[in-house]
Amino acid sequence: MGGECLASLIIGIPAWWANPAYFLAIIFSWCRCGRIAAVLAAIAALLACSFELMDLPNQGWMLERQEVGCYVWITSLQILACNLIWREWLKWRERQEGLTS
Repeated sequence: MGGECLASLIIGIPAWWANPAYFLAIIFSWCRCGRIAAVLAAIAALLACSFELMDLPNQGWMLERQEVGCYVWITSLQILACNLIWREWLKWRERQEGLTS
């Protein structure tokens, strides 16, 4: 299974690029580069959704018992994206309120 994952990354299945984007989003979040982290997390979430949109689980890429793990993976990427975007929106709102006060 690991070899298939690596090969799919190399041949360009977009969903697997979500993992490096997710990793970079976490690193940038730790480095307090919120905007970059939010953008990378959103990209990772969209790439992860492409896995289901391409219907890869039904083409033999995953066994039935692993589909729950796929949905947990997609959900975790979406939660990170929502969290980082929400935090950036709150920061933007604070700056806007500071300018008008």
